[in-house]
Amino acid sequence: MNLITKITTLLTIFLLLPSLTFSKSKSKKQTKDYQPKKIGYLMSWRDIPSDKRIAAYTHVIMTGYKLDATKLDGSLDTSFHTSNHKIKTLTAKAKKQGVKVMIMLGGWGSHAGFPEAAADPKKSLKLANDLIAYCKAYGIAGVDYDWEFPTKEQFKDYDSMMKITRKEFDKYGLLLTSAIGQSHIKDFTEDTYKYMDWINVMSYDMHWVRPKQTMPGNHSPRDVNKPNIQGWLDRGVPREKIVMGMPFYVRGTNDWGDAVSYFTIYEKFKPSDDHNIAGGYNFNGYNTIYNKSIYNIEQKIGGVMVWEIEHDLPATHPKALMHAMNEGVKDGLAGKFIYRPVTKDVDLP
Repeated sequence: MNLITKITTLLTIFLLLPSLTFSKSKSKKQTKDYQPKKIGYLMSWRDIPSDKRIAAYTHVIMTGYKLDATKLDGSLDTSFHTSNHKIKTLTAKAKKQGVKVMIMLGGWGSHAGFPEAAADPKKSLKLANDLIAYCKAYGIAGVDYDWEFPTKEQFKDYDSMMKITRKEFDKYGLLLTSAIGQSHIKDFTEDTYKYMDWINVMSYDMHWVRPKQTMPGNHSPRDVNKPNIQGWLDRGVPREKIVMGMPFYVRGTNDWGDAVSYFTIYEKFKPSDDHNIAGGYNFNGYNTIYNKSIYNIEQKIGGVMVWEIEHDLPATHPKALMHAMNEGVKDGLAGKFIYRPVTKDVDLP
């Protein structure tokens, strides 16, 4: 190679270096910009979780809030939180961990007042303003609407309520999310999701049967995320607004109504990481929680959600499901998409 050729080659490499460096940093930036959420619901009657438990999540959502079922005028009922000491303590502890606290409005059996508030714009506004006042008073980051469940005909009113709430919440930078059952995907519209920061998909409590009857499968199948995520995408929901739920509780295979915490089953039967059944109960074991978490990250959706954080083993326990969730999220962000083995649920029909 003569001198001119060497100089030309070196000059070419020199000119290419900026573009090569830029491409590499751009790739890193894309990974850095993707920050999946880790949502954990906390039932309002629980003691305040440990710092270690809280730190496992990006958002903790406190339950127990509902609409005033007597007035039916859109008023917020906070009577369950009589002293509000618990929410003060939770927000203070969470703030130290960099974790945001939200509140859940409604929930199973607490839908009273939703139809009236949604059908009347004045009542929707009243509710939004009551929620804003409460959030401002206690340093709460936003509200998760959990109306279980609007009928197909009520979804139009639901959309109207969310639109009004979104407009008011934006004035104060509050988050607005919603817990939605997977079966309601057919009623979901563009208007429904466009007012929300994200949706918490309750991808559990499937294979419903009457109490004392045998379930046809795991109440949150190990491979359920793939069709569920695709279903929401097909409905037009942006990928970043989809947060898929996982259960930290178990159900009786021969009795749907027999639901207990994963902690209870683990202490009694010590299931291995690859098992999702034990003692006549079905659940999501350590490897399944890991696999679901890493799959969510591989799909670059909004994140993961769990019901409920205190159904788990103690935060200090090495087999606590929150560790599986965090390992899956961490490995997914690192690009390590290696799924762990799961034993077939052979004792399920």
